[in-house]
Amino acid sequence: EREPRGEYVVVVAGAPDTGPADDDTIRAALVERVNDGLTHKAAVATVTASLGVAKRRVFDIALTLPRIDAP
Repeated sequence: EREPRGEYVVVVAGAPDTGPADDDTIRAALVERVNDGLTHKAAVATVTASLGVAKRRVFDIALTLPRIDAP
C-alpha cells in the first residue's frame, strides 16, 4: 500500500440557511454601497449579486433612497 496523496476536506456541517433578505437588509446594503461612492445603478447591481435577490426588488427599494448629487 501507499501513503495517501493530496488534500482532504472534511465537512462537519453545511452553512446555515439565512433565508431570503428582507427589505431592511437590502436598504442597508444599498445605503452602504452608495456611501462607499457607488452610483445607485452600481449599488443595485452589487447588492443584487451579493444578496441573491431579484434585481427588480432591489431597484424598487433603491428608488426610495434619497439621491446624492455628484460633486
